[in-house]
Amino acid sequence: MNAKMQRRAVLGILLGFAAHAGAAGLELIQVSDHEITIHLAAATTGDVRLLEIEPYDALNPLRGLTSDRPDCQRLDLANEGFLRLTFSDPAPAGFDPQIQFPAHPVNAGFVGQFSMRARASGTQGGAEMPFRIFGLPSFADATLPADGEWHIVRANMTVTNWSGMRTLRIDPANAQPYAANANAVLDIDWVAMTYRNDFDGGRNHTGLDVFIDLGVPEASWSGAAQPEIVLPRFDGPRDRLYAKYILTAGGTNQIGSARHVTDLSGLSYQTTTTQGWNSRNVAAGMDPATAADGVLRVAYNTPTGTWDPGIQVEAAQRVNLDVAKELALKYRITGYAGTAPTLPAMLFGFVQGETGNAKRSVLLVPDGEWHVCRVRLDQSTGTLSWHGNVQLRLDVPEGTG
Repeated sequence: MNAKMQRRAVLGILLGFAAHAGAAGLELIQVSDHEITIHLAAATTGDVRLLEIEPYDALNPLRGLTSDRPDCQRLDLANEGFLRLTFSDPAPAGFDPQIQFPAHPVNAGFVGQFSMRARASGTQGGAEMPFRIFGLPSFADATLPADGEWHIVRANMTVTNWSGMRTLRIDPANAQPYAANANAVLDIDWVAMTYRNDFDGGRNHTGLDVFIDLGVPEASWSGAAQPEIVLPRFDGPRDRLYAKYILTAGGTNQIGSARHVTDLSGLSYQTTTTQGWNSRNVAAGMDPATAADGVLRVAYNTPTGTWDPGIQVEAAQRVNLDVAKELALKYRITGYAGTAPTLPAMLFGFVQGETGNAKRSVLLVPDGEWHVCRVRLDQSTGTLSWHGNVQLRLDVPEGTG
């Protein structure tokens, strides 16, 4: 391609990413402005439940809870959304139920207000259930009505010797005999240690607060497996675009791998912005990138030095390639005056925090028509594999000269 050809040629691009399917479970998750569409692999059969969790989270219903006296209480995860405790008689060892959260250390210098959403029923005579809350050696006492309704139990832990790093422990039915709780049922939704004393379970807590959400998440959808499950894009103010999705056969019986949204092609992006893409080096043969009608447009020019055209996404727009496994490039090249039926291009991925790059070569057709080029990202001719968060760059055509 000579200088005259460079001046007239224009590259237009639309990008998308997708993930490849496993044998069973979630295959592909698409998003539009109004809906989330979950595609199930053909091998998925039977009754299934679709769960949503925070994008950084894992399906961990007990959250590292340890049962210090397993002879006193039974832990039940059969119900979605909470942990159920029932009690057993450990005679003659003595009735003293305890649960502890060593995986969630509490910084007592910053947070000291305990809260727990729970409900109780079946106590002897309908009496309140007493609790002792420990951050050893500190402790505070609280009670919960045994009326079968959800309540938030609160305690101020700062009243006695509250400092340093503490491990949270809860003793339900504290100082009571087994007979008073033989038929009792205790459900715990969440436990928290916060700076504020009015925490209600919302996600507006600070980084130093401890929030422990117990139980299997409630299903967003359940029923017989089918090719597609469609959910509204928004659950109240929450945007499902950012959720992590898990398919189970009930409880913690997970089917396949957890997945994020992997296809963004249904979104109506702002059609006049470059979405963070720009020419890599204006002096190397490409004008600054522009956008119109939803298309990124870059024109070639005569370079002031070595000709090395390319476009790249800004660092803040990195793509998570532990999720996305294929790049789809919808493009057209207009104004090409050469005779070659295809032009070589190179896709680069610069992995965050690592030296080197992943790369794949592709061939593009410069006939002025729209084409779709799909690039599998399971192979690399660069020094790195395609993984982690990468900054993308595309050189069209590949090479310098």
